[in-house]
Amino acid sequence: MTMMRHSKSGVKQVCPEDRIVRLGEKDNFWGPAGNSGPCGPCSEIHYDLGEKYGCGKPDCKPGCDCKRYTEIWNLVFLQFFQDETGKRTNLAKPGIDTGMGLERVATIIQGKMSFYETDLFEPLMQKVVDLSGKKYGVDTVNDKAMRVVSEHARSITFLLADGVMPGKDGRGYVLRRILRRAEYFGRHLPMKNLSS
Repeated sequence: MTMMRHSKSGVKQVCPEDRIVRLGEKDNFWGPAGNSGPCGPCSEIHYDLGEKYGCGKPDCKPGCDCKRYTEIWNLVFLQFFQDETGKRTNLAKPGIDTGMGLERVATIIQGKMSFYETDLFEPLMQKVVDLSGKKYGVDTVNDKAMRVVSEHARSITFLLADGVMPGKDGRGYVLRRILRRAEYFGRHLPMKNLSS
Protein backbone atom coordinates (compact mmCIF):
# COMPACT_ATOMS: atom_id res chain seq x y z
CA MET A 1 0.00 0.00 0.00
CA THR A 2 1.32 3.42 -0.91
CA MET A 3 0.48 6.27 1.39
CA MET A 4 -0.33 9.82 0.39
CA ARG A 5 0.19 12.59 2.91
CA HIS A 6 -1.00 16.20 2.93
CA SER A 7 1.56 18.95 3.43
CA LYS A 8 1.39 22.75 3.37
CA SER A 9 2.65 22.71 -0.20
CA GLY A 10 -0.05 20.27 -1.28
CA VAL A 11 -0.43 16.51 -1.56
CA LYS A 12 2.81 14.62 -2.03
CA GLN A 13 3.55 10.95 -2.41
CA VAL A 14 5.75 9.28 0.15
CA CYS A 15 6.99 5.75 -0.31
CA PRO A 16 9.46 4.89 2.45
CA GLU A 17 9.27 1.29 3.59
CA ASP A 18 7.42 2.20 6.80
CA ARG A 19 4.56 3.56 4.66
CA ILE A 20 3.97 0.24 2.91
CA VAL A 21 1.62 -2.01 4.87
CA ARG A 22 0.93 -5.61 3.95
CA LEU A 23 -2.54 -6.69 5.05
CA GLY A 24 -2.67 -10.17 3.58
CA GLU A 25 -5.12 -11.87 1.26
CA LYS A 26 -8.21 -10.90 3.26
CA ASP A 27 -7.69 -7.19 2.49
CA ASN A 28 -5.29 -7.20 -0.45
CA PHE A 29 -6.89 -9.67 -2.87
CA TRP A 30 -9.74 -8.85 -5.24
CA GLY A 31 -12.35 -11.13 -6.77
CA PRO A 32 -13.73 -12.92 -8.37
CA ALA A 33 -16.80 -10.72 -8.80
CA GLY A 34 -19.17 -13.70 -8.89
CA ASN A 35 -18.83 -17.42 -8.19
CA SER A 36 -15.96 -17.61 -10.66
CA GLY A 37 -13.85 -15.33 -12.81
CA PRO A 38 -10.65 -13.27 -12.93
CA CYS A 39 -9.02 -12.31 -9.64
CA GLY A 40 -5.70 -11.35 -8.14
CA PRO A 41 -3.74 -9.46 -5.52
CA CYS A 42 -4.42 -5.75 -5.13
CA SER A 43 -2.58 -2.73 -3.84
CA GLU A 44 -4.64 0.01 -2.25
CA ILE A 45 -3.52 3.60 -1.98
CA HIS A 46 -4.69 5.29 1.21
CA TYR A 47 -4.73 8.91 2.32
CA ASP A 48 -3.78 9.69 5.91
CA LEU A 49 -6.26 12.23 7.27
CA GLY A 50 -4.12 12.74 10.37
CA GLU A 51 -3.85 11.62 13.98
CA LYS A 52 -6.91 13.59 15.11
CA TYR A 53 -9.14 11.23 13.07
CA GLY A 54 -7.44 8.09 14.37
CA CYS A 55 -8.13 5.75 17.23
CA GLY A 56 -4.96 6.71 19.11
CA LYS A 57 -3.64 3.15 19.24
CA PRO A 58 0.13 2.88 18.63
CA ASP A 59 -0.43 0.22 15.94
CA CYS A 60 -3.02 2.30 14.03
CA LYS A 61 -2.37 1.92 10.29
CA PRO A 62 -4.31 1.33 7.06
CA GLY A 63 -6.73 -1.50 7.67
CA CYS A 64 -7.69 -0.09 11.08
CA ASP A 65 -11.44 0.41 11.63
CA CYS A 66 -10.96 4.05 12.65
CA LYS A 67 -11.50 6.93 10.21
CA ARG A 68 -7.86 8.05 9.92
CA TYR A 69 -7.05 6.29 6.63
CA THR A 70 -9.26 6.38 3.55
CA GLU A 71 -8.71 4.38 0.39
CA ILE A 72 -8.57 6.55 -2.72
CA TRP A 73 -7.19 4.20 -5.34
CA ASN A 74 -6.91 0.47 -5.98
CA LEU A 75 -4.68 -1.47 -8.35
CA VAL A 76 -5.82 -5.04 -9.05
CA PHE A 77 -3.29 -7.37 -10.63
CA LEU A 78 -5.59 -9.79 -12.46
CA GLN A 79 -3.48 -12.91 -12.91
CA PHE A 80 -5.73 -15.82 -11.94
CA PHE A 81 -9.00 -17.40 -12.98
CA GLN A 82 -10.84 -18.85 -10.01
CA ASP A 83 -13.42 -21.56 -10.70
CA GLU A 84 -16.50 -22.33 -8.58
CA THR A 85 -14.52 -24.74 -6.38
CA GLY A 86 -11.99 -22.02 -5.52
CA LYS A 87 -9.22 -23.46 -7.66
CA ARG A 88 -7.04 -20.80 -9.29
CA THR A 89 -5.20 -21.09 -12.56
CA ASN A 90 -3.01 -18.51 -14.29
CA LEU A 91 -4.77 -16.28 -16.82
CA ALA A 92 -3.47 -16.53 -20.39
CA LYS A 93 -3.53 -12.73 -20.58
CA PRO A 94 -3.05 -11.15 -17.14
CA GLY A 95 -3.73 -7.47 -16.73
CA ILE A 96 -4.05 -4.59 -14.31
CA ASP A 97 -7.38 -3.02 -13.41
CA THR A 98 -7.10 0.35 -11.73
CA GLY A 99 -9.86 2.29 -10.07
CA MET A 100 -9.55 5.72 -8.53
CA GLY A 101 -12.38 6.98 -6.39
CA LEU A 102 -13.35 10.35 -7.89
CA GLU A 103 -15.64 11.08 -4.96
CA ARG A 104 -12.97 10.14 -2.43
CA VAL A 105 -10.34 12.33 -4.09
CA ALA A 106 -12.84 15.22 -4.23
CA THR A 107 -13.50 14.72 -0.50
CA ILE A 108 -9.81 15.08 0.30
CA ILE A 109 -9.13 17.98 -2.07
CA GLN A 110 -12.16 19.89 -0.78
CA GLY A 111 -11.29 19.18 2.87
CA LYS A 112 -14.51 17.31 3.68
CA MET A 113 -15.12 14.23 5.79
CA SER A 114 -17.71 12.70 3.45
CA PHE A 115 -18.22 12.85 -0.31
CA TYR A 116 -21.84 13.78 0.40
CA GLU A 117 -20.46 17.15 1.55
CA THR A 118 -18.51 17.77 -1.70
CA ASP A 119 -19.71 19.82 -4.65
CA LEU A 120 -20.44 16.52 -6.43
CA PHE A 121 -23.28 15.71 -4.03
CA GLU A 122 -24.11 18.88 -2.07
CA PRO A 123 -26.72 20.16 -4.58
CA LEU A 124 -28.43 16.73 -4.62
CA MET A 125 -28.38 16.48 -0.85
CA GLN A 126 -29.78 20.01 -0.55
CA LYS A 127 -32.65 19.12 -2.92
CA VAL A 128 -33.48 16.07 -0.79
CA VAL A 129 -33.42 18.27 2.32
CA ASP A 130 -35.73 20.78 0.62
CA LEU A 131 -38.19 18.10 -0.55
CA SER A 132 -38.24 16.21 2.73
CA GLY A 133 -38.14 19.08 5.19
CA LYS A 134 -35.62 17.06 7.21
CA LYS A 135 -32.20 18.27 8.28
CA TYR A 136 -29.15 16.17 7.40
CA GLY A 137 -26.92 15.09 10.29
CA VAL A 138 -29.64 14.86 12.94
CA ASP A 139 -31.04 11.33 12.61
CA THR A 140 -29.01 8.36 11.34
CA VAL A 141 -32.02 6.65 9.73
CA ASN A 142 -33.06 9.80 7.87
CA ASP A 143 -29.42 10.50 6.96
CA LYS A 144 -29.13 7.09 5.31
CA ALA A 145 -32.37 7.65 3.39
CA MET A 146 -31.12 11.05 2.18
CA ARG A 147 -27.83 9.56 1.01
CA VAL A 148 -29.59 6.73 -0.82
CA VAL A 149 -32.03 9.08 -2.58
CA SER A 150 -29.29 11.49 -3.69
CA GLU A 151 -26.94 8.73 -4.84
CA HIS A 152 -29.70 6.89 -6.68
CA ALA A 153 -30.91 10.11 -8.33
CA ARG A 154 -27.39 10.57 -9.69
CA SER A 155 -27.26 6.97 -10.97
CA ILE A 156 -30.69 7.29 -12.58
CA THR A 157 -29.59 10.48 -14.35
CA PHE A 158 -26.51 8.77 -15.82
CA LEU A 159 -28.52 5.73 -16.95
CA LEU A 160 -31.18 7.87 -18.63
CA ALA A 161 -28.48 10.00 -20.30
CA ASP A 162 -26.99 6.79 -21.72
CA GLY A 163 -30.37 5.94 -23.26
CA VAL A 164 -31.41 3.28 -20.75
CA MET A 165 -35.15 3.08 -20.16
CA PRO A 166 -36.94 1.10 -17.43
CA GLY A 167 -37.52 -2.46 -18.61
CA LYS A 168 -37.95 -6.08 -17.59
CA ASP A 169 -34.39 -7.26 -18.19
CA GLY A 170 -30.76 -6.18 -18.46
CA ARG A 171 -29.91 -2.53 -17.89
CA GLY A 172 -33.58 -1.56 -17.98
CA TYR A 173 -34.29 -3.87 -15.04
CA VAL A 174 -31.34 -2.41 -13.11
CA LEU A 175 -32.80 1.08 -13.66
CA ARG A 176 -36.22 -0.09 -12.43
CA ARG A 177 -34.67 -1.48 -9.24
CA ILE A 178 -32.75 1.73 -8.59
CA LEU A 179 -35.94 3.77 -9.15
CA ARG A 180 -37.89 1.55 -6.75
CA ARG A 181 -35.23 1.75 -4.05
CA ALA A 182 -35.01 5.55 -4.38
CA GLU A 183 -38.80 5.74 -4.11
CA TYR A 184 -38.81 3.46 -1.05
CA PHE A 185 -36.31 5.64 0.81
CA GLY A 186 -38.02 8.81 -0.46
CA ARG A 187 -41.32 7.66 1.02
CA HIS A 188 -39.56 6.91 4.31
CA LEU A 189 -38.55 10.56 4.70
CA PRO A 190 -41.34 11.31 3.33
CA MET A 191 -40.56 13.36 0.24
CA LYS A 192 -42.97 16.10 -0.79
CA ASN A 193 -44.21 16.95 -4.29
CA LEU A 194 -42.78 13.80 -5.90
CA SER A 195 -45.85 13.18 -8.03
CA SER A 196 -46.33 16.77 -9.20
